[in-house]
Amino acid sequence: MKSFNRLFLLIVSGCFTLISWGQVDVPTEESDNKTTELEKKVRSKRVSIFVDDEEDSLLAKEYDKHDGKFGTGVDFGFNLLLTNSFNRDFANSPQWKNEAGASYYWNVNLIDHKFIIKENKLGFTTGFGLNFSNYQFQNRYALMEKIDAASNEVYPSFKLDTINYETNKIRTAYIQVPFLVEYTPTAKVWILAGLIAGYNISTYYQQEFTEGNATIIRSYKGKFGINRFKLDGTIQAGYESWGVFATYGFTNLMNTNLVPELHPVSLGVRVCF
Repeated sequence: MKSFNRLFLLIVSGCFTLISWGQVDVPTEESDNKTTELEKKVRSKRVSIFVDDEEDSLLAKEYDKHDGKFGTGVDFGFNLLLTNSFNRDFANSPQWKNEAGASYYWNVNLIDHKFIIKENKLGFTTGFGLNFSNYQFQNRYALMEKIDAASNEVYPSFKLDTINYETNKIRTAYIQVPFLVEYTPTAKVWILAGLIAGYNISTYYQQEFTEGNATIIRSYKGKFGINRFKLDGTIQAGYESWGVFATYGFTNLMNTNLVPELHPVSLGVRVCF
């Protein structure tokens, strides 16, 4: 009988021990306010300047609605070339005046990452993307590369041609990295402003014209005086996945002073994925 009582007490004690142990793992009202698995996942996608991880995770989850306004999207617009006095008057060199309606601007934004500065309002965005731009010039001028005798510098020059070119443009490609401040006044409205740095990876000059019944396309790879680096200022605004943008080239499109100083201005629309 004593053995049975001891066994009974041992079983009861074990049950209470298991119940007490299990209660430690059961979330209480206090633990409901702690970081959830979802919040941990969201926080792991963001690097924040906040010290409080718990606060950071909650803010990151809400702020995540505005992520991707630079990256994972496409921009399309048109290019204008301006002089260093902010006008399109190329009185002494009209061949450098481009046709904006046929000068296209494309951004393919691949990656972005946002650092939270102020909850639901302010962040710093950077990332990585590609830019493809072209500049259509007047159709009776042919572009060529020349060498300056004094400096041995290669520079672009136009000559008046007898051919009426349908396509007469420089095509450029850049890899680029943004440094943007992102402001989100509401959950759906976003504004970005800052700088985009670019590095030229390809330059082509393309001509297209008709000869008899045949269409002739010529494409030449070269440098054509294009500056290897560029730095653009930009402002962008939108609602949910749609927006508009404007950029201005702070750096000269060309790397030589043997041609007019050219600063691209690009205007267009954006779609975020």
